[in-house]
Amino acid sequence: NGEAVISFSYITSESVNISYSSDVPLYGFQFTISGVALTGATSNFDMISFGAGSGVVIGFNMSSLPIPAGNGILASLTFEPTASGGTISMNNLIISGPSGVQVVGTAPSDASVPGCNDADCAGDCGGTAEEDECGTCDSDASNDCVQDCSGAWGGGLVDDECGICGGDNS
Repeated sequence: NGEAVISFSYITSESVNISYSSDVPLYGFQFTISGVALTGATSNFDMISFGAGSGVVIGFNMSSLPIPAGNGILASLTFEPTASGGTISMNNLIISGPSGVQVVGTAPSDASVPGCNDADCAGDCGGTAEEDECGTCDSDASNDCVQDCSGAWGGGLVDDECGICGGDNS
C-alpha cells in the first residue's frame, strides 16, 4: 500500500511547507492543522481547499494524476502571524495512493512557529500603534500626552496668570 512520511519545512511567522517522502505516488490528502489560523493553501494538486475555522486541508487532482513518489512539497500553507509565535500541529492525516488505497502516513511532530519581527507595542504584527511618552500604546496621535510647563510628560502643572509654572496667581 505504500508509506509516506510528512514533515513541516521552511517555517516562518506566517507560512510553512508540508513536505513528503513517499515510496508510492500520492493521489490525495487530508489533514487538520491546529495552533495557527490558516489563511491559504496551495499544492501541485489541482483541487485544494482549507477551512480557516476548522483547520482541515484537502487536496486531490480531478484529472487523477498523482504527485510522484519520492520527496517534495505536498502543500504550502499560510496563516496569521502572531507577535509571540506558537506551535503548529497536524493530526487526522489521510493520504491516498494508487487505486484509492490509503497510504500509511506518518504525521510530523509539532513544530515551533516564530513570532513576527514587526510587532507594534500592542502586539499586532505590522501594526502602527506606538507608545507615547506617558506609556499609552495606540495609533491615535490626538490623545498623546504632552509636557506640562515644568517639562514633566503627562504632568498637570500650568502657568498661572503671572506666567509662573505651578504658581498661585499672586
